[in-house]
Amino acid sequence: MMEPVPNSVTANQYNNYGFPKNMKNKNVYTQKNPCVPTLAINGRTYYVKVDCKDVCPRMNRVLVDNFDNAPDGIYTYMLYKKGGQLGFAYVKVLSTMEYGSLHKTLFYETGPEEVIIAGECKKEGTNISYNFQSGTYAAKIFEKHKYNSPKQQAYAGSTITPLLQSLYPTLTFTYSTEPSFINKIRVSIEEIRELEEKGFEVILFENRASCLKCSSSMEPHRAQIAQYQGQIQKEQEGMKKNPKLYHGYSIPFWQSEIERIQAIINECEDPALQKHLRDVRTGGKRKTRKQKKSKRVKTRTKTYRKH
Repeated sequence: MMEPVPNSVTANQYNNYGFPKNMKNKNVYTQKNPCVPTLAINGRTYYVKVDCKDVCPRMNRVLVDNFDNAPDGIYTYMLYKKGGQLGFAYVKVLSTMEYGSLHKTLFYETGPEEVIIAGECKKEGTNISYNFQSGTYAAKIFEKHKYNSPKQQAYAGSTITPLLQSLYPTLTFTYSTEPSFINKIRVSIEEIRELEEKGFEVILFENRASCLKCSSSMEPHRAQIAQYQGQIQKEQEGMKKNPKLYHGYSIPFWQSEIERIQAIINECEDPALQKHLRDVRTGGKRKTRKQKKSKRVKTRTKTYRKH
C-alpha cells in the first residue's frame, strides 16, 4: 500500500462532480471566462458566448496515464490516488474558455480517493513544465498549510517532481513559476466548430459589454421579474384590504426594475445582436438563388441596350 502523500485533499471534501460541497454551481462544464475574444475574423474581433440550453454535452477528452505518448501542447492535469495507486489524468486545453478541461471535469471523470495536486502543464517533446494553477484543489491545499510561493516551489521539488518522474521516467519534469500557460491561448475557429458539433450554442458579439450582459442565462432575470410581479400583486391586494398597513411605496421601484430587466432580456434575445460563426465568416447572409438570378437578368438587359 502506498504511503499517504502530505498536504493532499480527500474526496469526501467534494461532491460527486468534484466541486467543494459548499459550492452552489454544479455545472462541471461551465466556462472559466464567459466573454473572451476570438481570433480576428474578416478583420474584426468577436467576443464569445457559449451556452447549452439543458444539459451540457460531455467533451470526452479526458485521458488517464500514457502521458509520455501525448502530443505537445498545454494541458490541465491532476495527480491523484485511487485504489492505493498513483494516477495522472490530463486533458488538452484548446482555449481560455476551458470547456471540457476544467479541473472539476478531471475529478468528475476519474473519481479519485485523494487529490495530491492539480495544475497546468506544457509538454514540449520530453520536457514538461508544470505549475499548481488550480483554485479548487491546489489553492485549498496551500491555504490549509499556509504555503507561500517559495514553499510551493520547495514542495514541488521535494514531493511532486519525484512522483511525476516515477510515473514517467522518460520525461523530464520542471516546476514553473510562470503564472499561467492557459491565459496565452486564444479561442480558435476550430474550437467553436467543435463546440457547435457537440451541441453547444456559440454566439459572437462585436461588443464586449453586450457579451458580458448577455453571457448568463436569462432564466434568473425572468425569475426576478416574476418575484417583483408577485410583490406588486401582494402590495396591491393589501392596499385594498388594509390601506393603513399597505401604502404601495415600493411599487414604482419594482415596476422600474421589471422594465429594466425586461429591456436586458429583449436586447439579448434580439436576433440582430446574435451572430454565428457561419455568418461572420461569409460576411453576412448568403444571397438566395432567386436574388442571384435576378441580378444576372438585370445585367444582361443593360448590356443589350448599350448595343
